[in-house]
Amino acid sequence: MKNVIKLSFYSAIIGFSLVTISCENNTDLNDDLGVESAIPVESLPFKYRNAELTEAENKKLTDAGYQLDEVTKLIRTNEDGSKETLYNTSDYSFSPASLEQSLADPSRGYRNANTVFGNRTYTIALVDFGGKYRAAAQSAINDFNNVLRTTVRLRPVFTSFSNLRNVNRDITAYIFDFRGTSFRGNGQGEIPTNNRPGRVIGLNYIRNFESSAKEIGALFKHELLHNFGVEHSDWATRRSCGSIVPVPDDVPRPIAVGGNTSGDFIDALMASCNPFDVFNGVFRIRFTEYQTDDIITMRGIYGFK
Repeated sequence: MKNVIKLSFYSAIIGFSLVTISCENNTDLNDDLGVESAIPVESLPFKYRNAELTEAENKKLTDAGYQLDEVTKLIRTNEDGSKETLYNTSDYSFSPASLEQSLADPSRGYRNANTVFGNRTYTIALVDFGGKYRAAAQSAINDFNNVLRTTVRLRPVFTSFSNLRNVNRDITAYIFDFRGTSFRGNGQGEIPTNNRPGRVIGLNYIRNFESSAKEIGALFKHELLHNFGVEHSDWATRRSCGSIVPVPDDVPRPIAVGGNTSGDFIDALMASCNPFDVFNGVFRIRFTEYQTDDIITMRGIYGFK
């Protein structure tokens, strides 16, 4: 496959260079952002390290249509000490189990064939979300519950980093301090594994410095749907990023549930480079709300309620 020049604000988080990050003199920045504290990556409860992809993994990723130069293999140590492997690409990560299911069952919506249990309310902890971040999260969660109107719902819990261990949650949303690391992009979601939502949503403290609450809200809505298994609407071409990626005809990739089936659809919040429109080199906010195709896709997967 041809290499693609990344124009997206959702460019891949390629590699995790976990070096010490100084938090000195951050007070003014945090006050301006309305953030109680932006968390250094090395202080997160989840610890990441790079690992090498095996030949077998390279083949599976290639068979699934991923470009190997845009995939990073990570080993995450969770809060309970357990370890899991993740593949990181674009603005989301996914597990080996999700990759296997994607290859085995590519026909279930804009998704990696992995979803969560329906008819449930999932708790999302929002860590030190103040000011515009709190407003953005409230808007995103309200729209998830009341615009999408599916059988899965979210219960938000706003908490401090110091109190996080006391919060039982399914998803944890952080405002990361990416300085001094190789993190890129505005946000990061995570595809579900074993019928549970992706564990983490990360928002980039630096890249969102000048973003409005409305723009951050659009970003949060996009990442939320990744955590419930939704793929990009232009998964085949990534046309919303300003380039067209050729994908072989025999690559098994998602087919839309009730929505556009082309893999080249950009009029959705779930387009690869939405909510920021970079098509034809124009950088501007495009959609701040879920579009018809986003709604149809989520209802196609989880049902209407």
